Amino acid sequence: MAMRALTLTQPWAGLVASGIKLVENRPRPMIKREDFGKPFAIHASREIDESVYDRIAEIAPDILKIERRGESTIRTVPCFRDWYRFSRDTSAVIAVATISDVVTTHNGWPAHDLGDGRKLTVTLGDQGRWYFGPVGYLLRDVHALADPVPCRGWQGFWTLPDDIEARVLDQLKEPA
Repeated sequence: MAMRALTLTQPWAGLVASGIKLVENRPRPMIKREDFGKPFAIHASREIDESVYDRIAEIAPDILKIERRGESTIRTVPCFRDWYRFSRDTSAVIAVATISDVVTTHNGWPAHDLGDGRKLTVTLGDQGRWYFGPVGYLLRDVHALADPVPCRGWQGFWTLPDDIEARVLDQLKEPA
């Protein structure tokens, strides 16, 4: 099948794997329209950027609260506990998703390109908090894997090795 994959920095990958963050931001277009509508693997990067948890707490205090006590940091996850567990997995495929659409920044807002030079500004509802632009791929049909599949990642929109793809697809076949 030649499943494609996208490596995401942690903890962003954990938010996507849990279905909380359904916008994947990129600095430039990198995924062709013919790849929209096809399942692709969400690969968690090999390192966790711990500073991103602070940003998540600012964007979505409903899913992560950070308290400072002296030099100690305490993270509390009031709901959606699975996302935090997913955010600790590294160097592995942790989910599969589908790209449904892409938006780009136009006059400071997400917009669809109508193809004739015009842009149509769109609202992303609750997902708007996860759009940073300038390019945002909108995701759907996210399925987290019960067991992360260890795998080296690459930059860009890359193709999974056949053995890794087989292990990912086996998990998608298993009853939930």
